[in-house]
Amino acid sequence: MYIKVDSADFTNADADANSPKATVLESTLAHELMHTVMQYNLTDGMSGRKGEKYPTWFVEGTAQLAGGGFTTGWNNELLYYAEKLANENDTSQDANIKNYLQKYTVGGRPYGHGYLASAYIGYLANGGGNVTGQNIAAGMNKVFQSLLNGSTLDSALKQHTGMSESQIKSLFTSGDMALTEFTRKLAYHSKNGAGSVISNSLSSGGAGQPIIGSGATGGNFQIGQIDVDFSGGASKVRIQVGDEAGEYIEFDLYQMNTEAIGLTDTNLKTIEDSVDAINSVKDAISYVSNVRSYYGAIQNRLEHTISNLDNIVENTTAAESRIRDTDMAKTMVQYSNMQILLQAGQAMLAQANHQSDGILDLLR
Repeated sequence: MYIKVDSADFTNADADANSPKATVLESTLAHELMHTVMQYNLTDGMSGRKGEKYPTWFVEGTAQLAGGGFTTGWNNELLYYAEKLANENDTSQDANIKNYLQKYTVGGRPYGHGYLASAYIGYLANGGGNVTGQNIAAGMNKVFQSLLNGSTLDSALKQHTGMSESQIKSLFTSGDMALTEFTRKLAYHSKNGAGSVISNSLSSGGAGQPIIGSGATGGNFQIGQIDVDFSGGASKVRIQVGDEAGEYIEFDLYQMNTEAIGLTDTNLKTIEDSVDAINSVKDAISYVSNVRSYYGAIQNRLEHTISNLDNIVENTTAAESRIRDTDMAKTMVQYSNMQILLQAGQAMLAQANHQSDGILDLLR
C-alpha cells in the first residue's frame, strides 16, 4: 500500500513523534487506512455499483472510529464539557451535551456526529456495558460481518442494534437520554486522547501514545510499510522580501474546491438532506471566511513590507546622494589645492627668470 500525504496539510516535521501535529497526522493516516480496508472488503457498498451506496456519515464516521473523533476539532465542544466532569457518571454537563447532540444532524457533520453515531452503533451492537474502544470495535465487527455477508446497512443495523438508520439519526434530533449518557462517557474517556477504537484505549493518541499499531493484531489485511511522500507539488509559497538570505514571507496553499469545503455530496432531495445542506453551506462559509482571513493577514504583511521597502529605497537613494555630494566636495578641494600649487610653481619660475635681469642691471 502506498499513502501519499498532501504537504499542504502536513510537513516532514509533523511525522516526528514529538511534533504538535504528530497525533493529527497519525489519526489522519488511520482514518484513510480504514477507508482502504472498507474499499477492499466492502467494495459494493462503498461504490454503490450494485445498488446501495453507504451514506457519507457512515463511511466517514466509521473511518473516524479508527482515526479518532477528538483529534481534528470536530468534537472540541464535547471535550470542553468532559474536562468539567469528575468522573464518567457525573451528570452535571448532560444538558450541554444534549444540546450539542441536537445542534447538528448526523448527515450534516459526518466527521463529528457521524463518529458519535458509529460509536453508538458499535456500543449497542455489542450489548452495551462499559464504554471502551474494545467494546465499540467488537460491536462494529458484528455490523461489518453482516455487511460482508451481503446485508444492507439498514438490515445490519436493525439486526444488531434493533433500530434502523433513520431511528438512530433521530436519537440526535431528540437528544435521547441513553445517547447523551453514552456520549458523556465516550468524551470523558477520550479527553486525553483521540477516541480511537483500534488503539489500546480511547485515551491513546495523547502524550506520545500511538494510535496505529499500539494494539494491532495479525489478520488477512496487514500493513507492511507506510511511505509518506511530501513531493507532490508546492504546498507553500515563499516570497523574498529582503536583500538577505532568509528574509522571506511563507504562507500555505489551501484547497478551495467543493470537496475541500465539504459540499461534494450536498443535495436537496429530502427535508433532512436540505437541513444537512444548510449546515454544510454554513460550515463551508466558515471555512472560506477563515481562509480569507488568513490570506488577508498575509496581504497586510506584504503591504506593510512593501511600504517598508519603499522607505528603504528612499533612504538608500538619499544616502547615495549624500555620498555622491561628499565625494564631489572632496574632489573640488583637491582640485583647488592643485591649482594653488600650480600657480605657486608658476610664480616661482617667473621670479627665477627675472633674477638674471637683476644681476645685469647691477653690472651696468
